Amino acid sequence: MDQLPLELLQRILTHLDLQSLRNAALSCRTLLNAFKSAEVLITSEILLRQINYDVLPEAILVHKSWSLGKPSVSKGIAFAENLKRREPAPTKWNLADALPLARFHEKVSYLASQAAYEALEKQPRLLAIGESPTPTCEELCRFERALYRFQLYCNVVGPTFPLTDEELLDMFFEHFATWENEQLACIHEHLVRVVSRPFNYLVDHDVTWGYMRVPYIDGHYSEYAQGILVDGIERIYYLSQASDYTQRHALLSRGEERYDEPSGIVGFLSYGLEKGANPLIPPLIPLSDMNADEKELVCGLPFYKDPDPGPASMWEWVYRDSEPGDLVANSGMITARTWAFPFWDLSRLQAAGILGDPDIPGPWSASDPELDQYKTPERLVLLEDSRRERTQIRLSGGTGFYSPQDLSKIKWETSDKIESAQQLLVQPRSLEEAKRFLKSYNGDTI
Repeated sequence: MDQLPLELLQRILTHLDLQSLRNAALSCRTLLNAFKSAEVLITSEILLRQINYDVLPEAILVHKSWSLGKPSVSKGIAFAENLKRREPAPTKWNLADALPLARFHEKVSYLASQAAYEALEKQPRLLAIGESPTPTCEELCRFERALYRFQLYCNVVGPTFPLTDEELLDMFFEHFATWENEQLACIHEHLVRVVSRPFNYLVDHDVTWGYMRVPYIDGHYSEYAQGILVDGIERIYYLSQASDYTQRHALLSRGEERYDEPSGIVGFLSYGLEKGANPLIPPLIPLSDMNADEKELVCGLPFYKDPDPGPASMWEWVYRDSEPGDLVANSGMITARTWAFPFWDLSRLQAAGILGDPDIPGPWSASDPELDQYKTPERLVLLEDSRRERTQIRLSGGTGFYSPQDLSKIKWETSDKIESAQQLLVQPRSLEEAKRFLKSYNGDTI
């Protein structure tokens, strides 16, 4: 390697990602010297490959907002000065400044891709013949910018509650156009679905959660969902990656005692979107009856001036019959938000025949099929039955993974604790129930 020309070593380094670049530079003196002699050039090229330049200003804003600490109204309003104008991102970077942005963006990029692909699956018409079967670069950038705005809301507004409509506007929502706030509503509901999957898995399978009677996340306003979302992108990312009971339990459980119930919060983004993103700006008439000046007044100016009119046009079509005060996160538009209607390129919307379709958005519906499955009477009866059995197990010293078909993964406390706890057991209702419990308890064949 010492014999290779300096320029060739530097060109090799530009093909790495920023984390690998750091590792390579620290691995040997030759690569370190090659990097240091062109640090800004190499780092800038890699960063702008990892984070699209049209997304980088949002990434910088989020990075800046970490310094706020615990959110407050005064700090939020002061930080909102940064939202009055979208500053272009620098084009020259050193590694120390670029690396934190790149590390966080990996999580944003993953969640953006997940959101985009799930949305495409929920509206097959978006996959019209001649259109890309995958999201375009511009479409993915919209999902990434919306996720950065979500994290910005976590850092600037956070769990501060209650806030007035005016405070929410001043701190955040007035700095974005209505369709950008609707994009945030789509992302919010998608992230609720994402965190509900590992959470509801524990509701069904964790012994202690059954004993504590933890309810499902079955709606976007769930205090348990909001309590997870307020922690931001990083926690949501790791939850989305958790694939088994052990990983999900490690991320969500607060302990095995009765008072270790998962925490939730009232409000947060579900409250903010409803109260802060829907000011009553006159004229109070349907959007389709407004002239251009009235629409501009009601909709506001976009933070990112999207050169593609697709998102704004689709939002205007979906909300054509709605009035100010009900133009963002309308509960009747949940079905349309499941396929992320204000994110797609105009060419895709036109090829699909969606933009201008009088049947869009369809009948008023506050239904989210993925979450509604947890509200069915049949599901709730099964949950109640399993809670009774898990309560018996917990009072007898058991914790861990529960399944009505397999109790072998339950962890038991030491024998002396079990013997004292056995007195608390509910009397078995049948001989078969007693056999089933004893079999799971000591592993013997009955």
